[in-house]
Amino acid sequence: MSTNSAMPLREERGRPTFSGKDPRELKRYFKELDECFTRIGVNDATKKKQWACFYPPVSTVEDWELIPEYADQTKSYEDFVKAIKNLYPGADDDNRFT
Repeated sequence: MSTNSAMPLREERGRPTFSGKDPRELKRYFKELDECFTRIGVNDATKKKQWACFYPPVSTVEDWELIPEYADQTKSYEDFVKAIKNLYPGADDDNRFT
């Protein structure tokens, strides 16, 4: 990913990706997002949640935006990520071999 002062666009090379087909991709997706946030200085939880919903397919985003942690401004970005991971059995290392 190039070092610039803006988040990559949807079709831009090097953008964070999550197809929704393989839950194991989710950990990598959020790691790539966190790297982008660090590089450009995104610290606001609401903005992070919005960016997390920017890249995946529309059908995935529609589900993500319905979980309470997305709209609730008292919930952190970490709360949102945890809620997303709960939607995908096998997405978290804790559940990997169960």
